[in-house]
Amino acid sequence: MGLLLLCLGNLAVTLLVAATAVAWAGRWRRRWLAVGFSLLVVLGFLALYAGLAALVGILWKNAGMASMLFGLLLSLTVLFAGGGVWLTVAGLRRGEPGRRRAADWPLARLAALLAVALVLHLTTWWGLELAAEQRTAALRAESALLILAASPPAVPDRDNASFLYSQAAEVAGASGQWIERSSQEWWWFVFKRFEGNRLDTSDAKLRALLKEQADTLDLLHRAASKPSCSFGRPYDQHSLRDTAPDADFVRDGATLLVLDARCKAADGDTRGALRDCLAIFAIAGHLASDRTLISLVCSIQAQRLAVDALEDVVETAPPTSTDLGELDDLGEFSYHEALRRALRTEEALGCQAFCDVGKVLIPLVAPLGAHSAPVPLGHGRWTLPYNIFLRDEDIEVFRELIADEQRITDQPPAQYVAEWEKAGRQAFDFRARSRHGCVAGMLITGLACRTMAITADAERRLALTAVAVCRFRAARGRLPSALAELSPEFLTVIPRDPFDGRPLRMKKTGESLVLYSIGEDGKDDGGIPWNWEKQAGDITFTIKGMPP
Repeated sequence: MGLLLLCLGNLAVTLLVAATAVAWAGRWRRRWLAVGFSLLVVLGFLALYAGLAALVGILWKNAGMASMLFGLLLSLTVLFAGGGVWLTVAGLRRGEPGRRRAADWPLARLAALLAVALVLHLTTWWGLELAAEQRTAALRAESALLILAASPPAVPDRDNASFLYSQAAEVAGASGQWIERSSQEWWWFVFKRFEGNRLDTSDAKLRALLKEQADTLDLLHRAASKPSCSFGRPYDQHSLRDTAPDADFVRDGATLLVLDARCKAADGDTRGALRDCLAIFAIAGHLASDRTLISLVCSIQAQRLAVDALEDVVETAPPTSTDLGELDDLGEFSYHEALRRALRTEEALGCQAFCDVGKVLIPLVAPLGAHSAPVPLGHGRWTLPYNIFLRDEDIEVFRELIADEQRITDQPPAQYVAEWEKAGRQAFDFRARSRHGCVAGMLITGLACRTMAITADAERRLALTAVAVCRFRAARGRLPSALAELSPEFLTVIPRDPFDGRPLRMKKTGESLVLYSIGEDGKDDGGIPWNWEKQAGDITFTIKGMPP
């Protein structure tokens, strides 16, 4: 009702402005000047109405919202066009005795009516603004409760790794020069190993870097040994795309550990290399404890580093039973469950973002995990039209989207993977919906985080199975002919592939053994590594060079 009254009041004001302009122009002697001025006023308002209707129409088409507002603006455009044309034609037509009819319209009365209509219109606007502020206060109270419920529990200082991470960041240097150097010279060797293009562990610069950062490595190991980590994030003061304090350094610190692990493996220090790998796995768990999607993505990246490093170490320097004792603390971790927790935090931070849409800085176009300068959504009264006309519907869309995300992730991974393969993945992407909101669409990540979490779980299970294979080989002097041989002595049960719920696969090729998950394409490709260009293949862990 308030929106309808606002539109009617706006129509009344603009028609009275047009009538006053025509009445004033009707008193001029030159007809062409009177007609030109009247048309300028009428067409100016008409262009404004048409432009607003077009903008809202685009929003309706692309975001599936503001359909009622579009209908009202379209109606206003048509009504004003009819009223403006009638006022111009009727007012500038000559009457008796040869005077334009508009010349007889009482300017003072029209001005008084315009003033009254303008006051009533501003009063309606003020009432809608107060109602929007009341809804903001209610939403802020709700978001505070959600943030309180979603925040991780407090961690005692003696068990908190964040203090050691902060010390490591200080020791490494605030400028992060070692990160810059590693990014330029060794970055691709850290994330993946290209065929025939291996990391040169004898590189003097690399060795000098590791020697220079020995204290940093020691602090990272001490931090990784802590059972918990709380970065002290004030959730009510951060946007959804802010990483926790020191979280960026922690993730990059894992890069340093990978370089150290590969150099130690090349030197024959398998035990030290495995200790580095275990530290990276622990760092990944610490990052996931922040319970936000951005930190979860950082955690997944860190775990991927750990899995790649472990695969490289096992290949370079096959571990003995004594060496494998360093991995006794490598346990199960579910990124699927971490995603469910992160979605609850995302809901709380999303509500907070809607409260402070004019103050909170949110990267509008940067993908999750990317680093770019934040873009302000506006300040103060610039966002008032959004708060009045669009926010309530946008919040409704956000709640629907986040509820769908939570419903999907409440299912076992294999179940909703099967559903998206059957219905098509786009059916599970929020962008495929006819109504995905404006700001709401920026706050929901859709399919990407679900597939990342499942892939991370598959990689973790492959790593655990690989460690069991290494233990089997150290104890029996041979590779297992089937994964069933690992249970129950080396594995309680054979881990399941999260993509289909079946046990992980194994393939022997000569002296190598390939452990694999079918991956997100849902097809068993026989242990062929995942090809990013073709979007096909399996998630693999290869154990090479095992003696018979």
